[in-house]
Amino acid sequence: MPYGPEWERLVAPDEQLRLLDHAHGSLSALAGHLHEATGGLAGAVGPALGAAAADAVGSTEHLTWETLEHALTRSL
Repeated sequence: MPYGPEWERLVAPDEQLRLLDHAHGSLSALAGHLHEATGGLAGAVGPALGAAAADAVGSTEHLTWETLEHALTRSL
């Protein structure tokens, strides 16, 4: 999928994440990084977000590029 508004909408619904210290809307700033890391593979975003969120539960309680990158290396 090319990078653009549709890709950004794919990453945007981070309000669904149930993390105590996550700033809603913060994933939009990482949309470009996610696109580059996944090669635009839309199907990789959901599993990576889920894995990163699971890692954050009970520890940082928020997502960062580092937690996402770690999850991507496990899921791709």
